[in-house]
Amino acid sequence: MDELIFIKQKNKTTEVLSYQFLESIDKVRVQFQSGKEYLYKRENVKVYQYLEELPVNNYRYCRLGQDPYTNVAQVKKYSCEVEVKVRICFENGSESIVDFENLEIEESVFLNEQSRNIFSYFKKLADLNELRSEDGSSLLSNNYSKVDFISKKTVLTRFLSPSTSQENLQSVATELIFPFGCNNSQFVATKFAMENQISLIQGPPGTGKTQTILNILSNILYRDQTALVVSNNNSAIANISEKLAQPEISLDFLTATLGSRENKELFLNNQSTILPDYLPEFSNDINKDINMNDLVQVFAIKEQEADIKSELALIETEYKHFQDYISEQNILETDLSNLSSKKFLELLLDCENLFEQHKKVGFLFKLKSLFKYRIKNFTFYEQDPMLLATTIQKNFYDSKILELKKSLSKLEHQYQRLSGDDKIMKMESYSEATLKYKLSQRFVPSGKRKSFKNEDFDTLKSSNDFLKEYPIVLSTTFSAKNCLNKSVIYDYLIIDEASQVDIATGALALSCAKNVVVVGDLQQLPNIITREIGEKAERLRTENKINRCYSFRKSFLEVMTELFPDEPQTLLKEHYRCHPKIIQFCNHKFYNGQLHIMTEDKGEENVLIAYKSVEGNHARSHANQREVDIIKQEVIRHYHLNQDKTGIIAPYRPQVNLLQQQVGTFISDTVHKFQGREYDTMIVSTVDNYITRFTDDVHLLNVAVSRAKEQLILVTSGNQQRPDKNISDLMGYISYQNCDIKQSQIHSVFDYLYKQYEKRREVYFKNRQRHSKYDSENLMYELVKEILLSYPDLDVVTQYRLQHLIRDSSLLTDAEKNFSSQSRTSLDFLIFNKLTRTPVLAIEVDGYRYHRHPDQIRRDTLKNSILQKYRIPLLRLPTNGSCEKEKLVSVLSDYEQTTTIILSEGVVEPIE
Repeated sequence: MDELIFIKQKNKTTEVLSYQFLESIDKVRVQFQSGKEYLYKRENVKVYQYLEELPVNNYRYCRLGQDPYTNVAQVKKYSCEVEVKVRICFENGSESIVDFENLEIEESVFLNEQSRNIFSYFKKLADLNELRSEDGSSLLSNNYSKVDFISKKTVLTRFLSPSTSQENLQSVATELIFPFGCNNSQFVATKFAMENQISLIQGPPGTGKTQTILNILSNILYRDQTALVVSNNNSAIANISEKLAQPEISLDFLTATLGSRENKELFLNNQSTILPDYLPEFSNDINKDINMNDLVQVFAIKEQEADIKSELALIETEYKHFQDYISEQNILETDLSNLSSKKFLELLLDCENLFEQHKKVGFLFKLKSLFKYRIKNFTFYEQDPMLLATTIQKNFYDSKILELKKSLSKLEHQYQRLSGDDKIMKMESYSEATLKYKLSQRFVPSGKRKSFKNEDFDTLKSSNDFLKEYPIVLSTTFSAKNCLNKSVIYDYLIIDEASQVDIATGALALSCAKNVVVVGDLQQLPNIITREIGEKAERLRTENKINRCYSFRKSFLEVMTELFPDEPQTLLKEHYRCHPKIIQFCNHKFYNGQLHIMTEDKGEENVLIAYKSVEGNHARSHANQREVDIIKQEVIRHYHLNQDKTGIIAPYRPQVNLLQQQVGTFISDTVHKFQGREYDTMIVSTVDNYITRFTDDVHLLNVAVSRAKEQLILVTSGNQQRPDKNISDLMGYISYQNCDIKQSQIHSVFDYLYKQYEKRREVYFKNRQRHSKYDSENLMYELVKEILLSYPDLDVVTQYRLQHLIRDSSLLTDAEKNFSSQSRTSLDFLIFNKLTRTPVLAIEVDGYRYHRHPDQIRRDTLKNSILQKYRIPLLRLPTNGSCEKEKLVSVLSDYEQTTTIILSEGVVEPIE
């Protein structure tokens, strides 16, 4: 019979030959293998009967607080009344008996077949990793080969099977601390991190990504939890370590930089056996003299201030271009300062409706306007219709700018009344005091602390003891599994710069923790994978029938965002690094205008500068001596640049080598080496004679531009570039911001003016539920907006006046000049580049019957001719036509390379 016999709480199973319960005397007679026989009290003898055999494969057993059992052959469960014991039999024939209540049983993620298959795929991917050991084997593959068990407690369980329910749900974070400061986005990101097993943080340049990580770590420490912080970028890890070591916070005594053998040795050789005196005099009853709701209000005001400043800068720049447009026109100066910008748009709409009906401004209209707009000077309406509209538009700009400045002043006073800066400082002070007081209960200042040896990293128990002393471990992502015992499970894993981590490396790191915070930016540099490795990896994926989400070609951050679309994702929106003119390019080009620019535009000159070399093929083998000469002889000398505050970026190593040889006192490097760094002035050399896909990469451009704090200088080829290039967008943006319009035959698009006007039009047609009075235009407007969702650099305005486009009318005949100057001559839709404000495509919706009229044919012919002369493509779509969406998508897909004008029915006519 399979049973366990315990006498006086000791296992005597192998020594007992037989036993007999003597109920009459409440004793037990026990005969031993030795031949001896004894009587025991009934309570001293317990016989545990076999219940069941527990599984071994993909299960792990250990005593609470001890290392897991290894080489387990069999596990059996026994019971005696309510007590349960477990016999663990090992492959060498020995065994261990454990009380069931003291036994920890863990399931492996490999119990799930899907998880097992995906992990097997990761192991194969690991062999493609280019980091090799001395024997030529993949270091990452070696790390994978050591893994024989992964606890279901780890967040890797959900990564391998995203549909798995969240087992490690965090409690609602009732109290959060922010000793490193905070803003609205950082508050939300920290809250999500502390309340969810998986949280994602997108940190655009200069938005306080590291600060957010430090606040999350502070809250982890406050909860007596542990964290492993990893990154592929050594400088990112060093930055976090340095920030924790700052004298005003002094938390570095709780961190250990491990991972590689060298890092471990360095740590062990420099560990201190005495705790620092990190704790100032804080009383037990720390006073929290701040309300979180007040802080939220303070954050909201700062965001509103930033947004109004951005809007003000936008409209003031556009107004400069508008003033160029009206500079040669005889605008009637009339005092209309009593009208709001909204009223000016209503007045413009009233006048437009009148002109569309071919009516003049009569006495009745003037009388109504007297009461509605308080315009007493009736000569105001005697201007030419086009001049009248232009006068109203100018006054709209003046009024709107004044209104924005008043709103800004009001917010600034509101912030001062709330003592915003004081509240934020108090929050930081309170957070630091609260954290350090909590830590002092566990780490006595100036007290002794345990010292560790290299072998202490080997066992689970000693590794957990290590984490009690050093709850924050820093490492590269690659070495995450090597920091401590392979079975250690941290409370949190924080992966920084996750866009540079590949999926195989990131997945193995997930096996180390219960919860994960993934931090990065999809718009910055991704991990680099060669074409050959990418193709091998893709074959592995298809052969193993693995979901596309797990493609090796995607960065770890990209995979996480696809696998967990419903998990909290926070975009850090408050930007603190670059001059507004610099970062607004990145904001609108890469972040859809979502950033709040917290830096100040103080009217500095030469913030954005572009140098073009003379035309020619100056680049050779990815080096361009002409651009180096411009940097040496023109840029550095003219702007008296400080070598310690200036960085020079080039896309290619040969150009960097050339720069380092000839401008050696200045820091020059590739874009990849500059990520995470910043300089007052950045010089960007594009090198190529004709911009290539590599140089034009959006991630490289985003990083290059956003390194500049105060000044960005672009040095590029003078050769004509294709307008579809991102570099061309940057050139156009610089030109627009600097109002460099001397060579242009057309005006930039007055986007702000027309967008505000469209809003008023929508109100006007609201009762009819239309954007326009024509159904065909309403339908087309919705279609255009839908299509432009796939073209983030483009936008559309409606009923755009042709005269607002034409800057140099010398190309036009008298008939064309007269036609373009009429108030009714407009484009149904004008699609334009949001960054450069240059027109891309005009669209006309032609009513089938109306456009057969001789006068309309004449007008259409004139409009076609004018747009052709200014090289603005035109797409005419008849109301009785079909496939409008396909035609528009076809044109936009290749609009930058097309120098054509498209007439009725989509017929293409080349421009000579």
